[in-house]
Amino acid sequence: MNIDITIIVTIGAFALSALTFIVGRLMHAKNEGQSAGKIAADIAYIKISIEKLEHKREATAARLEARIDELYRLEREGRKQMTEGRG
Repeated sequence: MNIDITIIVTIGAFALSALTFIVGRLMHAKNEGQSAGKIAADIAYIKISIEKLEHKREATAARLEARIDELYRLEREGRKQMTEGRG
């Protein structure tokens, strides 16, 4: 009868270790999947942020170009008035 209990305990230990191994692998795979999901979400957030920055840069560039055009126009008008004042 001692042999039967020893065999049962041994088989139970093997089964428990196999189950622990399988559960550990599944949890590891789940954690890797969550990590990959977080990385994908972070990349999407970075892309959106970059697009927003690009739009702001384009708007700022357009405003600066408009101001440069206005300054150029004013300079031409000023030079024209100075030339007409002399003549």
